[in-house]
Amino acid sequence: MKTRMIDLGNGSRYGLFLLPAILLGGFATLFPGFASMNALALANGHWWTLWTGHFLHWTTGHLIWDWSLFMICLMFLAKGGWRVWGWIVVGLPILGIGIWLARPEMWEYRGLSGIDTVLFVRVAMGFYGYRKWLPLSGLGLKIAYEFLTVQTIFSGDLGRNNVPVPEIHMMGLFFGLIWCWASNRNHVTDRQHEHLIPSKSIPAEA
Repeated sequence: MKTRMIDLGNGSRYGLFLLPAILLGGFATLFPGFASMNALALANGHWWTLWTGHFLHWTTGHLIWDWSLFMICLMFLAKGGWRVWGWIVVGLPILGIGIWLARPEMWEYRGLSGIDTVLFVRVAMGFYGYRKWLPLSGLGLKIAYEFLTVQTIFSGDLGRNNVPVPEIHMMGLFFGLIWCWASNRNHVTDRQHEHLIPSKSIPAEA
C-alpha cells in the first residue's frame, strides 16, 4: 500500500485531477449563503451543504492552511485516480453529519480540516512504510492538544467566537484508517487473484 506522488510532467492529468477541488472551492466562495453548512440550512433540507460547507473558511489563515494541506495531500494521492475523489465525496457528508451529532449546539461549521485529516492519514499510511506510526502519533498529539486547550496549532486565529472542533479531526483519523484498511484489503485480494489466474505464456498441459 505505497503512495507515490503524481508525475508532474503530465500537467493535463494533474490539472484535471485537481479540477473538482477548484470548482467546489470557487462555488463556495462565490455563493457562501448557498454553500454554508449551518443549522438552518440543514433544518430546511439543504443537504448539499454537507459537501459545500467544508470549502468555506472563517479567516484567511484558516483558508490558506486548509487548502495548502488539501492540495499537497491530493498531489501525493493522485496516482490513485478518481477512486481518491470517491472517498472524498463519501467522507465529506459523513464528517458533516458526525460533527452535527457531536456538536448539536453548533450553528455553523466551516473548514477542510476534517477531510484534510482523512487525506493525511492515507498519505502517512502509504508513504512512510514501517515509520507510519511517527506522523500518526503526531496527529494524535495534535488532536489531544486541541481537546485540552481548545486552541489550534496550525491554522491560527479562526475569528471572533469561533473555536476548534477536534471531534471532526478524530472522525477524520478513523475514517482515514478505514480507507487504508479497505485499500489494503483490495490490494491483497487483487494479488491473490493474480496468483489464481494461469499465465497465458505457459501452455496448458494435454
